[in-house]
Amino acid sequence: MRLDPKFSFPLVDGLGVNRRIALLVVGGLLLFTGLATFVVRWELFSTGMAAGEADVPPRSAIQRIDVNTASVRELERLPGLGRELVERIVQHRPYKNLDELITKKVLGRKQFARIKDKIRVGPVSIRSTPQ
Repeated sequence: MRLDPKFSFPLVDGLGVNRRIALLVVGGLLLFTGLATFVVRWELFSTGMAAGEADVPPRSAIQRIDVNTASVRELERLPGLGRELVERIVQHRPYKNLDELITKKVLGRKQFARIKDKIRVGPVSIRSTPQ
């Protein structure tokens, strides 16, 4: 049933009402979530916790494991390294730089990428040379 156009109210015509209500609801949700995000970010910024500052220790506090001198137990704590890979790392010592873990085919690229921020190569000592 269609009403005479001169008696219809523009907000009450079929789909127009639903569309306007949907736009109001979505607009309100966007405004609310934007405001809530702003408030949370402001709180984090004002307390000095922006960008995870409280969660990450300073760079100097992170201890990297030296692959030339680390024990088997220390190397096994690295993510994704099992007994076989640790044995391979120990077997191919000494390393002059970290890239040798890949060039000597001790680790694959993905395995190396997983641990590269947790390891380092220290000075080569006589004790760490293979026998």
